[in-house]
Amino acid sequence: MDILLKLKALDLSKADPDTIRRLMGDAKLSAIEFEISVDTLIVRGRKGGFFTDKKDMTYCPVQYCKDIQRATLAGNTMFYGVISDNQAHLENARAICAIECSELCNKGMNSVGKEIITISHWRVVKPLKVCSFITDTTFPNVLNNALLNQMRASFIRTHRRYKTSEDTINVARFISDEFAKPVNRSYEYLITATISNDFINCLGFDGVVYPSAKLGGQAGLNIALSPIAVDTKLSFIRTIQQTLYKNKEHSFIRIEAVNEDGITQKLNHASDNDVAKIIGIADINHLPNY
Repeated sequence: MDILLKLKALDLSKADPDTIRRLMGDAKLSAIEFEISVDTLIVRGRKGGFFTDKKDMTYCPVQYCKDIQRATLAGNTMFYGVISDNQAHLENARAICAIECSELCNKGMNSVGKEIITISHWRVVKPLKVCSFITDTTFPNVLNNALLNQMRASFIRTHRRYKTSEDTINVARFISDEFAKPVNRSYEYLITATISNDFINCLGFDGVVYPSAKLGGQAGLNIALSPIAVDTKLSFIRTIQQTLYKNKEHSFIRIEAVNEDGITQKLNHASDNDVAKIIGIADINHLPNY
């Protein structure tokens, strides 16, 4: 397909959002629309500690948004969070948040150190209208992620029902691959950022969902929401301070404090010796800080 070949050949370092819009102007974009129901919990992470207020954990102020992100064009802001594949086990979302915002994890498999990461819990108080670009070929070998399984099945049902052309399906698979790919430079997000921006700002969606590239599609889905959706459809609940301890391929995330309604409760999630034993070192206090 001509559009697909042009997209694949595009030098993203020299392109801009209008370049993407022109190339995709004649293409039929396939997205699965669905609703995130009231009382669903969304988890959001931030590197650093001692954050206890809503203002500390919400979307980044727009004046600091200089670079393109996976669902955000430069000069715009978005709320990035995680929906667990099982609402009864929010540790899945907590793990994704830690990995997504961790400098230590970004250093690769052989990195060693400790890093404080704060996560926040948010409750959906009004239904969220979001869209997914997940297709039948999105992390096809991941079968233990309930949300990812649902999105893949929904894609298959929808396109069988409407007898979607192979060209449209191939474009959808390409876009899905763009959302799922690891990147090294911010301009590599240009395609997904442009599409997300236009679906949210022009088509009225509250946000988009996609699997975690860093976690290889495991544990849940990432969600990017507009500031308006956050301000009108989410309720801030609490913050949880935790430390990531990492010794190459061995790691452990220890919960250390919970703050809710202005009250901080210290926790003893695991002893220093327990953590050291799990990650295979003598003393976690000797780990470098990130």
